[in-house]
Amino acid sequence: MDLVKTLLVYMAVLLTSSTAFTPALTPPPAGMATATPYVSQTPAWVPPLQTPTATPAPTATPVLTLLSKGSQGEQVRVMQVRLKELGYLTGNVDGIFGNETLRAVERFQSYNNLKVDGIAGRNTLNKLYYDRNVVYAPVDITPPPTRKPAATANVPIYYRSNDGKQLFTEVVTLSEGRTTLRANAARVPQGYVLTGASQVMVTVSSNGTPSPASVIFTYYLPATTPPATAMVTVNYLDESNVRLNTQMLSLTQGHNTVTADDRLVPAGYTLTSVRSVQVRVSSSGVATPSTLSFVYRKAAVTVMVPVNYVDTGGITLYSDQINLTTGAHPVIANDGNVPDGYTLQGANTQTVNVDAQGNATPPSITFVYAPPAQADVPVYYRDTQGKSLHEEVQRLAQGLNTVTVNQALAPQGYALQGPGVYTVQVDNRGLASPAEVIFTFQAPAAPTDAPTDVPTDVPTDAPTDAPTDTPTDAPTDTPTDTPTDAPTDAPTEAPLPVPHLPEYQTLSFKDGVYPVYTGPGEHYYRVENATLGGGVCRLYGYTGDWLLIGYGTTDGGYRIGFITSQALPDNITTQELALSTRQETLAKAVKINDDPIINPKPFAELGKGTVITVLAFISDNPRYVYIEVPDFRDGQPARGFILAENLP
Repeated sequence: MDLVKTLLVYMAVLLTSSTAFTPALTPPPAGMATATPYVSQTPAWVPPLQTPTATPAPTATPVLTLLSKGSQGEQVRVMQVRLKELGYLTGNVDGIFGNETLRAVERFQSYNNLKVDGIAGRNTLNKLYYDRNVVYAPVDITPPPTRKPAATANVPIYYRSNDGKQLFTEVVTLSEGRTTLRANAARVPQGYVLTGASQVMVTVSSNGTPSPASVIFTYYLPATTPPATAMVTVNYLDESNVRLNTQMLSLTQGHNTVTADDRLVPAGYTLTSVRSVQVRVSSSGVATPSTLSFVYRKAAVTVMVPVNYVDTGGITLYSDQINLTTGAHPVIANDGNVPDGYTLQGANTQTVNVDAQGNATPPSITFVYAPPAQADVPVYYRDTQGKSLHEEVQRLAQGLNTVTVNQALAPQGYALQGPGVYTVQVDNRGLASPAEVIFTFQAPAAPTDAPTDVPTDVPTDAPTDAPTDTPTDAPTDTPTDTPTDAPTDAPTEAPLPVPHLPEYQTLSFKDGVYPVYTGPGEHYYRVENATLGGGVCRLYGYTGDWLLIGYGTTDGGYRIGFITSQALPDNITTQELALSTRQETLAKAVKINDDPIINPKPFAELGKGTVITVLAFISDNPRYVYIEVPDFRDGQPARGFILAENLP
């Protein structure tokens, strides 16, 4: 019967899908024990997670509906079938996201290196439906925990007359939970009439403690004086002492048990005080106590609200989910979740209201960002006379850009005059400043043929015989030594080229807390004991077992430093850092920091004469250069950023 239901589900999905999708499920790696998978008899796997359109847009991406505990419907059923095929779900396929489905999703996430939260979000569903390397469930899935035996308690029941005489006593054994005990008229002598409550609810906790600890039923003889009565006020309060309800009870002479009635408080409240209280009414009609209070706590309501970051074309840049409780909650856009250069359109704060029933208004939040602007900047290569040697156009992105001269584009022998690097700022309108870049070159010196002819013709005939020997030795030694030394020293002292830090990639690191050092190793100086607790970061590259990363701080800054490669996800690759070894000596005191992008805050000052190693420029802000101080503090080296203008 289950197989027939499954086939019907597949056939319905196939009929409503525009394109059949059949993932090739890769068997688990060799050596891994696998469970015998649930084998569907359907011809293809077609998860109904994409809504087909007549003419899909080229940039459209599939929309995966988030599923969590409590979700119901066809998409839950399809997910259950898939989990069962992979061996993770052992329960029924019923289209209801219950506890068994929750445990199956958690096991799937755990064995497939996903965040274990029991929520079938985008990453989990993509892995489940579309990843060819999905892992089958191991055979030894942990069985459900064995339930411990229910607790029991012995509760005495007293039958008493209104004058305090003991009529009958018995002890009953009750199981964990709530039990209603009713008075048994057969336990008292004939003629006695019940005056108090005829039944009492007793609650036994998980540790075997009963409440109330005993039960008293009160009787009187009709031939005697009728028992006295008293009115007792019963208040139902929340933990802030706000009254939820009030009840007036008429109690008769003797011992009475008053039990809290949960029906008298609004839904969602849980009793936190004792459930039953003993009240004694004297023969004069005085109740002790005369007022009772039962205290209740409002259950917390939590709702999950999706937060989406999209560009102006509707393409998703980043998605997140936040858990909100009852009340109003401002949600602030985090620009660190979108690529550099994207500009928020509209307000950066949106408010979500969650009511007592767990309804969020609005049900989701979307922040829209405009992509960065671009500018086409002409780059001219000219000689000192203004003659054009080469022209090109470079497309630069919004923000600070570095334009560097390419010597190979100038004719051979031409020497650069003036700066070889320009910084161009492109604003959000696509306007560049400066609007053009000009590299100026000095033409090579004129050929030596012209001056040679003049002196050669005049003195050749007359003095040839006499002075030949004398001038030959003199000029030979002099010019030989002079030009040899001059060019040898010049190229030796030319500074080594300084590269730029490579382009970064944005990724999420593994959960955990990782210390951040200024350099690749624990022996490097560590600023303010900095740590990284997972989340989205920028990865520039690696040196040995250390990663150069950039990450946002809680105070709005942006630090760059090194963490261990153990934080890198298994499926991510990066490049090795290529850094300069050029050494310089500071001509003046300068400040060094580890935030060259957003809010530079120096962590030290380097004195005049400090020897540094110039490692690289940073493309995000070419005004700064990445350096290392070999002996920074107590023998520790340190890395950081200084203004490029401070280089000698």
